[in-house]
Amino acid sequence: MLNLNVNGIEDIILSEGSLAAVFGIDVKKMGYLRQEKGLPCVYLTKRTRIYMVTEVYEWLEKLSKV
Repeated sequence: MLNLNVNGIEDIILSEGSLAAVFGIDVKKMGYLRQEKGLPCVYLTKRTRIYMVTEVYEWLEKLSKV
């Protein structure tokens, strides 16, 4: 498990737009990553999602080992 030393919640939770920017992709591509590749997210509402940095990091590690 990734152990992050953070000062605030903004360091461990990203909005969909913020994560898309980190990945350098369009927000529409995030849907593909969630549905087809298993990108983990937390649904706040039916259309509002947030992403936990630790879970995304672990997901990326798993993808890199495939």
